[in-house]
Amino acid sequence: MNYIYSNSQLIFVTSQGLKEEILKRNIEVDKVIYLPQYAEEFYKPIEKSTVPEFDSEAFNITFTGNIGYAQGLEILPRIAKALSEKTSKKIIFNLIGDGRAKEKLIKIIKENNVDQMFNFIGYKPSKEISKYISASDIVLLSYQKNELLSKYIPAKLQSYMACGKPILAIADGETKRIIEDAKCGICVEQDNINGIVEAILRFSEMENTELKMKGYHGYEYYMKYFSKQVLIPKLLKYFE
Repeated sequence: MNYIYSNSQLIFVTSQGLKEEILKRNIEVDKVIYLPQYAEEFYKPIEKSTVPEFDSEAFNITFTGNIGYAQGLEILPRIAKALSEKTSKKIIFNLIGDGRAKEKLIKIIKENNVDQMFNFIGYKPSKEISKYISASDIVLLSYQKNELLSKYIPAKLQSYMACGKPILAIADGETKRIIEDAKCGICVEQDNINGIVEAILRFSEMENTELKMKGYHGYEYYMKYFSKQVLIPKLLKYFE
C-alpha cells in the first residue's frame, strides 16, 4: 500500500478519517483529496405514504441493506425489549434486505420474545427503497464498534439523507460528525443501550413538523456536500 500511495499522483478518499490514516504513511498532504460518495438519483424525498408491508398505525423505524455482522444489528432485540418495558406505543423495526447474520438475528429476537416488534421484508431493488423510506417515521443506520469502521462514511448515510428522512444512527466517528453537523438525527454509540432507547422515545414523541424538519436538514446537507451535481465537477477539475 505504501508503494501504491507513494507512486500515485492523486489519492481520492471518501471520508476525512481515511485521509488522516493515509497521511500517517508520510504521504504528501496535497495528494490526498477528500471526495465523498453520492447517492444514486432514485434516492429522493417522497411525500410520506403507506406501503402494504408496514403497519401504518405503528412508529416505523426502517433499516435497509445488508444484514451482516458488521452492521451490529444483534443489539436491536435488547433495544426492543427495553422499549417494550418503557412505553405502550407500538414501535416496529422494519428490516429490508438479507445477509448472513439474518438467521442469527431472528433467533435472538425469538429468545427475547419481541417478535411483534420486528418486520422482515427481504430484498427489494434499490430503485424501490425510497418508497419504503417515505413510509417510515425514521431510518436506522448501524454498525459494530470498530476503529476502522468509525473512519468510513457508510454509503447508506448519503442515501438516507438524500431521501430527507430523520436518522437514528448507532454509530460513532465520521457518521456521528456528519449527523450532528447536519442536525438531521440522533447518533448514539454502539454500547449505549439506554441512550439508544431514549433516542427512539424522543423521536416517537416528536411532532411531525419536527421530524420533517430534521429530514429536511439532512436533504439540504446532502445537496450541499454529497450530491452528484456538486461532486462530479470537483472531480473533473483535478483532471483538467
